[in-house]
Parts: sequence; C-alpha cells; structure tokens
Amino acid sequence: MGTIELGGELDLSTVHDFHEVLDQVATPGRALVLDLSQVTFMDSIGVHGLLKAWHMTGEPVVLQNPPARVRRLLAICDPKSRPQAWMIQDHAVST
Repeated sequence: MGTIELGGELDLSTVHDFHEVLDQVATPGRALVLDLSQVTFMDSIGVHGLLKAWHMTGEPVVLQNPPARVRRLLAICDPKSRPQAWMIQDHAVST
C-alpha cells in the first residue's frame, strides 16, 4: 500500500472525508501510512480518526512528517495505557 497524503485541516468539518478514505483502504493486519506534512490543523476529532484507523487495521498507524503543532497534540493524546496506536516517521520531503 502507498502513502495517503492528508492536507489542510483534520477536524469536525473534514473528518467525514477521512473516514470515507479509511473505509476504502483500511485492511485488517496492514498498517496505514499517512503523510501529514501538509496538515495545517488537527484537533481531537482528527486524533479520533487516527484511532479509528488503528482499530480498523489492528496495526499502528504510521504518521510521516507531522508538523510541530500536530506532534504536540499527539504527545498530549498518546494512549500510554494501551498498545501504541501510531508511530511517527520523519522523511525528507522532496520538492
């Protein structure tokens, strides 16, 4: 599976679109790779979408290049009482 690129805001106004993508591509036992480098805003609804992806696949969601504000939100919401729901990977973004 390739990388799913997300951009803009991941919140109440856009999470429905994200859920539709998840319904099409999420496969149990296969981790999803999400490029978050172009995400400008994410709130708790976006985090809930990541948790949905984790539950649908049973695998940690690979988050590539999340911006600093998204990293801060994920650090606050990190579910330490259960298995790792996501992992962060940093890759050089080609231009």
